[in-house]
Amino acid sequence: MAVLITGGAGFLGRFVAKHFDSPVILDLKEGKGGIFEFGSVTAWSDIAEVFRKHEIEGVIHAAAELSVKAEKSHLDAFRANVEGTLNILEACRVFDVEKVVFTSSHSVYGPRSYPFTEFSYRDPTTFYGVTKACSEILGTYYSHTYGIDFRTVRFPILVGPFRRGMGASVAFSSLIDDAFFNGTSVITLPEETKLPVLYVKDAAELVFRLYNKDRVSKPVFNAGGVVLSIKDIVEAVKKFIPFKPQFRIDDESRRIAQQWTLMTEMVEKAGIIDKYSRIEELDWEIRWKSAEEIVEDHLKTLAEVEE
Repeated sequence: MAVLITGGAGFLGRFVAKHFDSPVILDLKEGKGGIFEFGSVTAWSDIAEVFRKHEIEGVIHAAAELSVKAEKSHLDAFRANVEGTLNILEACRVFDVEKVVFTSSHSVYGPRSYPFTEFSYRDPTTFYGVTKACSEILGTYYSHTYGIDFRTVRFPILVGPFRRGMGASVAFSSLIDDAFFNGTSVITLPEETKLPVLYVKDAAELVFRLYNKDRVSKPVFNAGGVVLSIKDIVEAVKKFIPFKPQFRIDDESRRIAQQWTLMTEMVEKAGIIDKYSRIEELDWEIRWKSAEEIVEDHLKTLAEVEE
């Protein structure tokens, strides 16, 4: 019996895979630490072949198009995120697989959700959030109708090594990567920009614990983290390696930064990030709790890969 990790070669998936012995990894790029199967969650034939070939006991569904791409192409994001989830759930129904852990996002919430709990009103303000909300609803349907044990974890912004992409949600991760590889980084957000973040290794540990828990009291779990600013990360990097950041701020960057900062301040005021930084039911608590701790391990991980 094997665990299938969709997107298992991606940013979060690769760290989740490290927690399992020989997981099956379905992705469009080759991954390590498991049995790799090239394929897309949007292609039913790819998914069905993996389920036929391997004795799948459960699925961790982490494959997704992220926020910036989702805003640029709604159709592509819908196919990858919503149709992809539907394909996984339908395969579980057809091949009698009972458990799915779905990696969702705080982006399913919005102005009418705060202060949110796991059962607050979904009010996404981004198309990425819309696709995550749709996928959660699909999971609820398959749970009620076919008895699939569909478990969701909603993350804040994840940070860590080798996160690729564009947008504010990638800014912290790429800043540290650039500092390590180049000694500098072009930063397009003002240094006071604050974001609610969770280190990717903490996120992977939570996914692992949620998957392995025999029974859970609820189908949805919120994950907390820490609130950090660009300045916090820059100062932490300077403590470990020589680093000369280059700030290039334009009007659009300022607008985005203001949106993120307002949202983050609202989250801070409600105490949401702290509230969910420990989940007793899963015996999980964030390990990397400061900018210095996150940056230190991030740089250490990059150095290990370089060796």
